[in-house]
Amino acid sequence: MYRDLLISVLLISGASCVPVKTTYYEAVDRPRVASATNGNVIACPPIGGYGLGTIGAARLLVDAGYAEGRARVDLVVFVWALHQLTFKASEIQLTSLSDPTIRSFAPFTFYVDCKHAEPERYCPRVPPEVHTLGGPPSSSQITASFIGIADVPSEFVSGFIVTLPDIFEGTSRIDTKPLKFQRRTGVLLRGLGGCE
Repeated sequence: MYRDLLISVLLISGASCVPVKTTYYEAVDRPRVASATNGNVIACPPIGGYGLGTIGAARLLVDAGYAEGRARVDLVVFVWALHQLTFKASEIQLTSLSDPTIRSFAPFTFYVDCKHAEPERYCPRVPPEVHTLGGPPSSSQITASFIGIADVPSEFVSGFIVTLPDIFEGTSRIDTKPLKFQRRTGVLLRGLGGCE
């Protein structure tokens, strides 16, 4: 009985996936995501960006997205209660993957993460002069979350390396490494059991 139920669930999951040709960014230094993990039924390219893990009193995730010929970098930040994270600059450095001599800086804007697909339109903006993100003032709440958005100049759209600004928790500098993103176009399965 359980075997039949499992087969039915897998068939429904697989059937609800729709193949879509799309353009996306792969996190170059991450391996493919194995099948039957993260809810997918097939092996997926590393399209979820880089989770930098828990660093001190914060968790960081850096991702790149592509839509309508434009690219952007998202920096998602979770700050634990009663803690602060300070960014020494409000821009990321971009380096071309194909030509490392081509570099530029892209400013980012932070928003309070209100879990909307378009935070720049619907979420409260953190004032640009504020470089310190604070966690909740009480330990009754676990974290505060923010999303920083940087538009990628057109000369970097095919692939780029992101170098974050210096980030401090109190007086301790958080060690981060450059993150590589490569634009790809291919067929991804979207929906339940797919890659997106």
